[in-house]
Amino acid sequence: MAHGMQMECVAMNQAQNIIPRLKQLTGLERDLRQVKEKSSAGQTLAAEIAVLRELLPTSILAHHDSFRRRGKSSIAAVVRGVCRGCHLALPRGRVTELQRIPDDLSVCDNCGVFIYLADEPTPPQEPKGKRKATSTKREKRPASGVPTSSYTH
Repeated sequence: MAHGMQMECVAMNQAQNIIPRLKQLTGLERDLRQVKEKSSAGQTLAAEIAVLRELLPTSILAHHDSFRRRGKSSIAAVVRGVCRGCHLALPRGRVTELQRIPDDLSVCDNCGVFIYLADEPTPPQEPKGKRKATSTKREKRPASGVPTSSYTH
């Protein structure tokens, strides 16, 4: 039984590492396209790419390579519930699932890229104890032709 839990932990650890490695691999491949492969910088990038590819499972690499052959990225962030690969909204349940299990390996239902929940910047919060100056309640201006004194009945 301990062996099964150990295997599950290893699989979970692999899934945790796949997304960061895919992001890094995609970035290195993008950089390699911008430099000459035969230059020293290109050879260094190619070596880093080879090392990263060794660390990824073959099924993940096959999926990545199929997107790369078409000139597309195999990984995309999900920002405000929208996949950055296809720019289509994901179902709320799917986004909730990504929030609940952020290290799980997920694929966009629309475009098929690996997706991860982006670190969204939180809006700035006001410091506690200091409130924004709020205007006091304004008196209603009377409509034209209506006397300003109050009516008595």
